[in-house]
Amino acid sequence: MKYKGVLFDLDGVILPSDKLHYLAWKKVCFHEHIFLYDLMFEETLGISKKEALRKILEHAKITLDESDQKRLIAEKDFYYEQYLKNIDENFVSVKVIRVLKKLQNAGVKMAIASSSRHAEELLEKTKMQKYFSIIVSGKDIKEPKPDPEAFLIASEKINLPKKDLLVVEDSLVGIESGINGGFDTCLFSQKANPMAKYSISSFDELLGIIGI
Repeated sequence: MKYKGVLFDLDGVILPSDKLHYLAWKKVCFHEHIFLYDLMFEETLGISKKEALRKILEHAKITLDESDQKRLIAEKDFYYEQYLKNIDENFVSVKVIRVLKKLQNAGVKMAIASSSRHAEELLEKTKMQKYFSIIVSGKDIKEPKPDPEAFLIASEKINLPKKDLLVVEDSLVGIESGINGGFDTCLFSQKANPMAKYSISSFDELLGIIGI
């Protein structure tokens, strides 16, 4: 095998929870009379809520003071948590489960390295904890991506050298985070990008990269 361990981002990679963020931001934008289009949302992937809101307002050419920005972020969190209540194991792609089982059976170590403070809750609700020996969430880090802190903590806990680890991300900010940490990176997206060492559009392509 080319890699003995994989450090996964959670939202948009293991789970389609990026869609929940999209729905929550869309609801906030609707109430503020802002049109949230897909390309605008793509630019918010992998970054903090404060930075995501800044980009949304910048696109919409709207200026809000800090108190209004805090109010909108709180509203977004509220809507996201409401959507979160309704997910279960059916939220997970069958293809993702199939790939994770093959990696697990091959002895590949797997960790979650996410900026989300809801990572443990998401994994518990979807019954996905069993695939990951290490879970690093937003509760464990001080710096969001593109800082490599989440991946560095996960790699230390998984106890493998960087050369044996692959970072899998769905955002360019996440890929930048992996590169900043000194890891090989794989972008899981419909749009390839030369920043990442590998790009895949289907999750099962990951098996070929790892060498299974």
